[in-house]
Amino acid sequence: MEAIVFAAADAEQIDRSLARALLTQESGGDPSAVSSAGAVGLMQIMPATAAGIAQEIGVASYDMRDPATNARFGMHYLRQKLDRYGNLPWALAALNASEGALRDVTIAPGATWSFNAAVGNPAGVEIRTVGGVPGGGWCDLASRYVQALRPLLPTDAFRFARHHVFLSGIALYDVANDDAVSIWNIGGQAGSGGGAQDLEIFNTLDRPLRLQVASVADGTSVVVRAHLE
Repeated sequence: MEAIVFAAADAEQIDRSLARALLTQESGGDPSAVSSAGAVGLMQIMPATAAGIAQEIGVASYDMRDPATNARFGMHYLRQKLDRYGNLPWALAALNASEGALRDVTIAPGATWSFNAAVGNPAGVEIRTVGGVPGGGWCDLASRYVQALRPLLPTDAFRFARHHVFLSGIALYDVANDDAVSIWNIGGQAGSGGGAQDLEIFNTLDRPLRLQVASVADGTSVVVRAHLE
């Protein structure tokens, strides 16, 4: 099924690693998948969304159970979101690294959590460069961890560099500049300028901190939620 999705991704000028990540998340590569909400096929497209896409691209008759059609519609829809939101889907792709190690994180009291250590050396997830900046996709996701934990932790509980993204002009949608994290050296790769930047979070509280990450329904972004255990 990857070949079918890649062909559709190429037609919309979408990076294949992002297409693969979404395929894995949405249906696991099962063209017969149907969600409880009624989303259909490889890219889990809702009937109303499919109807809108068909009208846009001038298709009068279609079958969302057909893998090629589903992939075509799904990549067209993603192209629209990329054009509108920029980097957000790359954070979504990053979540699939290291078997989902970034989706559910618990930081014990007094412990320090490292973003780079959690990612390790991810296989099949090549999102180091976004907007011409090495590590842009990882930066997007890491910044949302900081954003979620700001209300719970003091400023000195966070350690990261922000000049990489901040000075390179990447706009992280709905993220304050002070929360814009620089992530380099993912998978042992030296980052821009030879740096090895990381996000480290120190739990100053006497209870475990839990970070849970989910994608929004239309696949355009991730939401990070932080709470005390």
